[in-house]
Amino acid sequence: MEKAIMFIQSEISNALLCAGLQANLQGFDYLCESILEGLKHPNLLQSLTKELYPMIGERHHQTAAVVERSMRHVIEVAYRSRALYGLNQLFEKPVLTTNFKPCNGCFIGLVCVMVKKDLLKIVANSSDKDLADETQLAHEIQEFLKKYCSNNTIPD
Repeated sequence: MEKAIMFIQSEISNALLCAGLQANLQGFDYLCESILEGLKHPNLLQSLTKELYPMIGERHHQTAAVVERSMRHVIEVAYRSRALYGLNQLFEKPVLTTNFKPCNGCFIGLVCVMVKKDLLKIVANSSDKDLADETQLAHEIQEFLKKYCSNNTIPD
């Protein structure tokens, strides 16, 4: 499943870059980890300040407040530069508008939904006719989704 985790991390980074976030800001890394944890444990998205931020902070030897502020900063920078509207293109509909700046939890949740949707597409579109590597990756992604996602729409 290690290959699937690396692929998912790559998908998350690509989604954040397409959404207009700057990879050179520390909050970018914190968001990547938070989204992966949100995919693994969706209940963490309900307790950001008590569980998710402290978990990420502990890994990076930072406080939960630093993690939260860094994430907010990278989202704010993208929002002010209007680059954040790249999410609208990824979702193929207006999710973000000039009147709505997402909070950390909302943003993490949006990207989790988008990445999960993309992963489900990969699994659904894989077939035995694909190359062995692609089929193996699709099976590992499927195992990841079965293990961590409670959604019953995951194909067998």
